[in-house]
Amino acid sequence: MKEEQIEFYKHQLQRLRVELLSIAKQDSDLYKKIKKLETIPGIGLETAIILVSETNGFQLIRNIRQLVSYAGLDVSHNESGMYKASLK
Repeated sequence: MKEEQIEFYKHQLQRLRVELLSIAKQDSDLYKKIKKLETIPGIGLETAIILVSETNGFQLIRNIRQLVSYAGLDVSHNESGMYKASLK
């Protein structure tokens, strides 16, 4: 029974991927951005689509610092004597 459910969900995920790709291909600029992002190791179709959609095709990103902040990589450290903290 569990194996059937797993196969069902795998099939549904594949159908969603096909549908997402079909929708993305309707806009050539959007599709190019997604394909370019997929060339980055670790970035697949779903992640590329999320990045493009959440940043409005990167139109909301004005500089590299904003992109780093969006990605959650702008960690700074605050140290004073024995006190150490990571700030975001």
